Amino acid sequence: VDFKSEWTMNHSKSVSVLADHIARLYGLDEKKCFSLRIAGYLHDIGKIAIPIEVLDKPGKLDTNEYKTIKMHATYSSLILSRIPALGDIAKWAMLHHEKHDKSGYPLGKGAVDFTIEMDILAFADIFAALAENRPYRAALTQEKILELLKSFTPDLLDASVYDVIEKNMSFLYEVNASAGKISY
Repeated sequence: VDFKSEWTMNHSKSVSVLADHIARLYGLDEKKCFSLRIAGYLHDIGKIAIPIEVLDKPGKLDTNEYKTIKMHATYSSLILSRIPALGDIAKWAMLHHEKHDKSGYPLGKGAVDFTIEMDILAFADIFAALAENRPYRAALTQEKILELLKSFTPDLLDASVYDVIEKNMSFLYEVNASAGKISY
């Protein structure tokens, strides 16, 4: 998928690096931080099945295009669930669009199904998306990103993860900006 869409490649790098750094700042152990880094790289693997016209569309998606893009989470689940050795890494990557109130997708999981790693990956995904130039809008400022991330707490994602992001916003914003310069 990274070769299919340049912005998707940069996004995967950003999510990976942000998830790792947020996990470290949160106090998770080295193994979990490393696992979250891998989950960040894999979280959008299902976009391989999404048409490039939808992935890189410069304007707002229509209803059918939005349904199509949301399918990437299901495709990610289908791909990653076939690799048992990934264990929690696959689970975190597959469920990065789930929310505590069950409004997420693809499975409508709720707070009881969440782990802190899922919250960290979900916040890293949202943070990266907001901080990147996208085909349809420019990157947002640190202030605007914090405002939007705050709106996810406490009903949709864990407030303690947001608190870590808020306290370390300047650092994480720089981490995100540098992530695109990482080469495989």
